[in-house]
Amino acid sequence: MLEYQCLLTEAHSWLQEDNEAKALISLRKGLRIGRENDFFLPDYPWDLAVTSHLFALALWFGIEVPYVQRLIRHHHCRPHIKAGSQELEAWPWPVKIYTLGRFDVLLDGVPLRFARKAQHKPLELLKCLCAYGGHAVNLSLLTDALWPDSEGDAAEQALRTTLHRLRKLLKHARSIRMEDRYLSFDPDYVWVDSIVFDRVAHLPDVAPVSIQRALNWYRGHFLEGETACWALHFRDRLRTHYIGMTERFGDLLEQSKNWQDAATCYLKAIEAEPAAELFYRRLMVCYTRLSQRTEALFTYQRLRHALRSHLGIGPSQETLLLYQTLVAA
Repeated sequence: MLEYQCLLTEAHSWLQEDNEAKALISLRKGLRIGRENDFFLPDYPWDLAVTSHLFALALWFGIEVPYVQRLIRHHHCRPHIKAGSQELEAWPWPVKIYTLGRFDVLLDGVPLRFARKAQHKPLELLKCLCAYGGHAVNLSLLTDALWPDSEGDAAEQALRTTLHRLRKLLKHARSIRMEDRYLSFDPDYVWVDSIVFDRVAHLPDVAPVSIQRALNWYRGHFLEGETACWALHFRDRLRTHYIGMTERFGDLLEQSKNWQDAATCYLKAIEAEPAAELFYRRLMVCYTRLSQRTEALFTYQRLRHALRSHLGIGPSQETLLLYQTLVAA
């Protein structure tokens, strides 16, 4: 136990000196000892902000993940925002919401299921909160979106009743806060893939690893199948971010001559955006660099079919010239 605590203290000391590499060495050793002996930190000597920082770092680098998740739950640690906890899908959030390519709600890691009929209006309110960013959403905005035909007082009463039902459904009353006629997700309780994706997309100097993690969350369009205006607006915004972030990440991989990973990146983007011509062209270049000319030529044919099916047009002159160069070669 003493060695366990000393190693975690040492890891924290290295972090204080901005030496993450040495902090990770101590953290790995300490958490391995803790997991093997099923240790829990005693409550009295540790600042929870310090432990949250260490646990966030461990989850970020995939160190003893199940054990660290148990420690977080045991000590009721709050996410360490400075350590990038909001980007950590592995943090054991009480409420986790997936909206990209699917709609799923996990409560303490268990999928929300209904024994009887699903509660459509509370879930619609939850989706609408996600679409408006989950922070300081005006009640009037929500009533206009969900009860457009109701009078002011009746619509607001319907919203308050639905909010009460939603809080009961989520089993964590504090997960949604109301302050001065504004609703917000509590960042200590709720994680939403689309909201974190949107936040990462707006960071000015985002690290490549953060871009890659965000792209991995994008498993499809936001609330696909939902036709309400509030969903369509956020869906288009996220699609624009996804295309821009894929282009940035692909550029980084190509600059480092990592052609195979760049090709994988563009293939995934094409699955999500089958009519995005840029990614087909970049994929053709990657295949050429990998001496896979047959795959490059097939990619052009796939592009022609996709453009004709989705937009009724043919490839651009730039793509056509690339294809003719490949044929000539």
